[in-house]
Amino acid sequence: MTATTTTRMATAITPVRRRLAAVAALLAAAALLGDVAVSMVDPAALDDHSQGLGRVSEGLVGVAFLLGALALAALVPTRGRAGRGSWWQAAGRRTWWWLAVLGLAASGLSMIGVVVTGTEPPPGLVTAEVLIALVGMVGSAVTGVRAGAWPWPVGLGVALYLPIMFLVPLNAAFMALVWIGVAAAARRRTWRAGTTHPAVA
Repeated sequence: MTATTTTRMATAITPVRRRLAAVAALLAAAALLGDVAVSMVDPAALDDHSQGLGRVSEGLVGVAFLLGALALAALVPTRGRAGRGSWWQAAGRRTWWWLAVLGLAASGLSMIGVVVTGTEPPPGLVTAEVLIALVGMVGSAVTGVRAGAWPWPVGLGVALYLPIMFLVPLNAAFMALVWIGVAAAARRRTWRAGTTHPAVA
């Protein structure tokens, strides 16, 4: 094996980050499945996030968003396609992931804030958080597939995560499936090791 070939090989994700991503994603899925259970008790009560089951639901989804942000943060690519592109192209690819992390974390904190204060955040703030998360998740979904971070069905789920939240009935169940897919991808021992695709570490 030549030195050139070696530099083009993808490196396995570090075990610590791989485990962190998998655990965080699975916990996010568990929180969302908990929200599904709560919604089955009294769906009408979920409209009021400031009290009762609505408050519990808001808290569970908020925790899921924070854990999802942690999972994606653990999977941020360290570089672009091995042997290709410049440093700013690689940095641009990482930017998508950090936008997703920022948007999810901010949204999760806003939801936790509702639980603590009983007051909804300003609509403009919610819109900004959602847009940042949406742009970041679509970008990270695409770059994640190209980087070998996950197969394309998981990437598609990541890209559609927020549209699912707003448009699909029983949304929390499908959102949980997205994080289960991310966890399954993170648990792989190596991500296309020995190929010319990039690694995450």
